[in-house]
Order: sequence, then structure tokens, then C-alpha cells
Amino acid sequence: MNNFILSEKQYTCYQLINQLYPDDTIFTSRMIKANGNTVASLAKKGFLTKVSNHSPYQYKNNHIEYILPEKTSKQKEGYTEHNRGNNQYFAQYMEQAIDSIINHQAIINQTGYSFTDKDMELMNRHAQMWVDLVFYKYHTSNYVGRSVNNADCDIIFDDKDHVELKYVSSGTGTYYNSTLSYFDHYGFDFHKYMENSGYLALLQKYFPQFTNMNNKSPFSQDNSSYLRNKSSAEELQIYNDIILPFDAQVRKQFTHDLFVYFSDPANVTQLEQFAWHLITKNDDFSRLYKPDYISIFCYETEKVVCINPLDYLPANQPITLTQKKGKKPGQEAEFSLILNNKLRVQIGWQNGTGLNNPTFRVFLD
Repeated sequence: MNNFILSEKQYTCYQLINQLYPDDTIFTSRMIKANGNTVASLAKKGFLTKVSNHSPYQYKNNHIEYILPEKTSKQKEGYTEHNRGNNQYFAQYMEQAIDSIINHQAIINQTGYSFTDKDMELMNRHAQMWVDLVFYKYHTSNYVGRSVNNADCDIIFDDKDHVELKYVSSGTGTYYNSTLSYFDHYGFDFHKYMENSGYLALLQKYFPQFTNMNNKSPFSQDNSSYLRNKSSAEELQIYNDIILPFDAQVRKQFTHDLFVYFSDPANVTQLEQFAWHLITKNDDFSRLYKPDYISIFCYETEKVVCINPLDYLPANQPITLTQKKGKKPGQEAEFSLILNNKLRVQIGWQNGTGLNNPTFRVFLD
């Protein structure tokens, strides 16, 4: 869907529609009082679906994207300390703030991280905006995001709707990640790729004190952090100039071989199984489950998008598979598989590229 900024009248009308007809109820422009022209304009922009061309025209709420009016200069002020290193605390604060608002409780910082007053003020405003746009229809909230390791969501609303929240600067954030050991049962053992290519021997040659040739992760998380952040200039140069390019070639070959395997018409059943595991988050390693929907708040644009993961895997339709190429060698796009042109699987590492926890991430592009 294209992104549009709604006029104040359209925005008010869309809020009214979501309050009166939050589900797939069919309604007419006459049912929205004097806002018939606004309803028609929302339908033209894709926010509503026109289901009848006979007067009075009938519409259905798409329930896909909610877009705010233009922001004021004051609203455009950003965070003072929000960065990749502390992003998890901002996300956790937002989840807890929404939970508190729904349950009519005071918002309290329970993350253990010290935010600036400006950042907390902005997050509190965003949390209220998020509730007003999407979660206003709920009466109770149960926050489970940080307390249950195998939870399928961050919050359970009204004891029935399992919702995953994403608070991002752009895009949709990581939908799901799991270990590369997942691909073992398809016959692709990443550890063997590292061994057969000579990559493990290379690590052993330059960093014997850190390397474990037998583990799925050749480095421990602590040793990975040490090499990347506290090692000597000489060691860091070896890592950047020798280790990283070699790892890139290994992952590139691994990704290509997966692409060839899943592209084979003889393996269509395996491709369908793979796609289903990605969408449902349910495999032998993660044992997670799909949320009912994902709500994503982009704090840079103050737009909110709601996604149903099943929409990325339409029933009774063949799955397409492509391998997007990056513009330059080593770009992350070279390590990706794209299903149905929008479900992206990226082959990488969790804690230090080439060192600890080989992982794949899933993005809903």
C-alpha cells in the first residue's frame, strides 16, 4: 500500500470508522453521517474497500494502515539518546506503557534504564497515540513480552488477541530469528560449510586462544565481544581484512545452495514447509507461535502499521522464491532469500559476524 498523509477531515473520519466498524462489517457512506466524500476519498487511497457500486455505495474497513495528519514542528523533535545499543529499552518501555494505559495505571519506568525526561515525555506521547489509533477498543491488557521466553507476542489484549509490538525508526523490524541449525534437516549443515571451506582453520590460525573447532559457534559470546571491542589494533585488522571477507564468501555460498535447493520443483513441499515455519515461528529450535497481528509504530514518521503475518503467505497460491542481489560485494542483500517478493530471510550472525551464533532473521518487507 502507498503511504499517504491524511487530511484532518479524513483522519477524523477514519478514526470514527474504526470505532464504529472495527471488524469487517459492511457499511455505507450514509452511515458515516455527512462524511460521504471523505469515505470515498479514503477508498481511493486504499484504506477502505468498495464492495458495491450501487447507491448507497458500500465499503469495508481494510484494517491495514493508520496514518496521522502532518506533524507540527514540536512533534518532529526526536530522541536525545535513542540508538542501536539501547533500542531494546525503548521498545520495552513502550510495551509497558501501552499495557499501563489500557489498564488505567500510571506509566512507570520498569526497564532498569535511565531515560532523559525528554525521551520519556516523547515515548509517553507515542504510547498514547498508539493506543488511540489501534488499541482503544481493548479493555484489559496482559504484558508477557519480557516474562515468557516462548511467548508468541508482547501483549495479550482482552485475554484473546495476541499482539506483537514493534517500535522502530523505519521498516518493520525483525519478525523472527532462529539458529542456522534449522537447515540441518534439509541437509545444509553450516558448521560443515565452515569446516570444509577452511574457515574454521583460518580462525584457529589467527585466534587459537578463542576458537572452538567443534562448536556450532566457533567463538563464545564473551570472546566475540572481546575481539570486536577490546583486542589490539593488529588483531582487529586481521578480523576486518581477513576473517570478515572469508565469512562473507562462506555465507554467500550457503545462501546460494539453499536457493538452488528450494527452487527445485522436486522440493516444493520442503519450500512450503519452510515458508510455513517462517510465518508461524514454529520450528524445532524456536518453538514460538504466530501472533494474531503485529502493530508497528515508526517513531521517525509517527505512522502505525498493522500486519497479519498470514497475509504474506496466501492460501492456494504457489510460493515464489528469489535471491536479491546487493549492489556491492558483501552487502546483506547477497545473503537473502525472498519469498513472495516480501518475506525476506537473511543469513547472518547474532553476536559478532563470523564469530558467535550463526543465525537467520526474517523480515516482513
